[in-house]
Amino acid sequence: MVHWPETMVTWYAAEGVIFSGDAFGTFGALDGG
Repeated sequence: MVHWPETMVTWYAAEGVIFSGDAFGTFGALDGG
């Protein structure tokens, strides 16, 4: 779900997790491993 084009995705390689968040904070996470 994308609210705005400026929506950012953060990748934590150490945890193997990707977070996508907007101005209101994290709204979703996918466990990569």
